[in-house]
Amino acid sequence: MSNAHMIVDEKDWEKLPEKTRSWIMYNTMQSVERRVTKLEGRKWIDKGLTSAFGLIGGALAALGINLK
Repeated sequence: MSNAHMIVDEKDWEKLPEKTRSWIMYNTMQSVERRVTKLEGRKWIDKGLTSAFGLIGGALAALGINLK
């Protein structure tokens, strides 16, 4: 499947046959599913970065360093 984005305005949507509308909706849902799955796989990266920056911020706060 391609990763192309289809932009269809309301007027064009109304002119499309039902089969084409269904196909566009199906492709859109498949694209959303792939993107959500990819984001869910990044949880460990997000948690790791959050922990690292929390540690850095905590250490700076403990040392009394103010960042502006």
